[in-house]
Amino acid sequence: MKLLVIAPALPMPDRTSGDYRFFQLLRLLAGRFDVRLSVHAVSGQQRLFGAAAVAEYLIQTRGIGVEVLSATPLEAVQAGNYDAVLFEFYTAARGLIEEVRFRCPAAVVVVDSVDVHFSRELLKARMTNNPADLAEALDIKAEELACYRAADLVIAVTAQDQERLHSELPAVRTAIIPNLHEVPAFSSAIGRVANQLLFVGGFRFRPNVDAALYFTSEILPLIRTVIPDARLVIAGESPPPEVLQLACDMVTVPGYVPDLAACYREASVSVAPLRYGGGMKGKVGEAMAHGLPVVTTSVGAEGFGFSLGRNVLVGDTAEAFAAAVISLLTNRPLYDQIRYAGWQFIRDHYSLDAVAAPVLSIFAGVADIPAQRLPLYMRIYKSIPISIRRRLWGMRRGRSEP
Repeated sequence: MKLLVIAPALPMPDRTSGDYRFFQLLRLLAGRFDVRLSVHAVSGQQRLFGAAAVAEYLIQTRGIGVEVLSATPLEAVQAGNYDAVLFEFYTAARGLIEEVRFRCPAAVVVVDSVDVHFSRELLKARMTNNPADLAEALDIKAEELACYRAADLVIAVTAQDQERLHSELPAVRTAIIPNLHEVPAFSSAIGRVANQLLFVGGFRFRPNVDAALYFTSEILPLIRTVIPDARLVIAGESPPPEVLQLACDMVTVPGYVPDLAACYREASVSVAPLRYGGGMKGKVGEAMAHGLPVVTTSVGAEGFGFSLGRNVLVGDTAEAFAAAVISLLTNRPLYDQIRYAGWQFIRDHYSLDAVAAPVLSIFAGVADIPAQRLPLYMRIYKSIPISIRRRLWGMRRGRSEP
């Protein structure tokens, strides 16, 4: 199968969990299919992270067998003859699905939702009770659902996201591809820094900013009333000023950490106090994969299928969250049980070995999905050279003027 993948940017798997999942997905697909990647915004990445760093990500992506095109997404669609086109995020598909239908009418259009964005934004609006947040969420919902409606297959990350899609678009064809994790061998807890808590998050993602502020202002003080030497490390790229200002004698904010393995080895507990969000939280699965026990919220635990209290602890109020952290730090049998059960759960359900076969099966079946057809009037319209279209549009505007 010849597969064109169109994404907002090159995957940066050491910076965000979504990029890590995307990179591992590309790795699996390139091992079986002919995969070409075209991205919208390499120049934006270069401005943010530097040309040298972006060049390394390009080498990484090519190193897993993906052909990275220099052509823009529009040029790639116009130049190729593909069996399928995969859009990573609905935003990557803006203005391009009709072009795929016109240029490659037999190609199956697949959109990877990554998470259902409007659901996350509606949760935020409910939490803030801000009319502007609600208006933004509804705008996102309209655009996102229009994209999914135009696709032949929509990939959800969790069963909950799949249900949300079907409640809005009952006829949409969906499949589930969850997060994918490399799972190191289970290791001893010896060497961990006593009472050191770890929060990991990319801070271009606003729910992580909210979670860091919430934890330090409302939860950490409660923990320190019982465990006075409890400390927090906040690791993640692009921390904004309000997160950087949290640094003090009990909070360390190192920012971007290229390799989080040392952070996971040193911490005692991973905390993920997310109050809104969507999809499957990479920080939760990654901590567990490294044998670190996790305390999170119902939002943070969504989609995994956890047995609460067995492989993860959950607290949806500041008091409940703090009590869960304290119980892990003061009860060694509970600590050992949660950390091993969490590691085992991720290994069995979300490791690369566990997920590879279902993922490849989904894409092997893409050829059997009927591609939607572009309406006849659109095929005729798109057959007209762009220069003539502009002239006709100008004439029409001229006639409409008084």
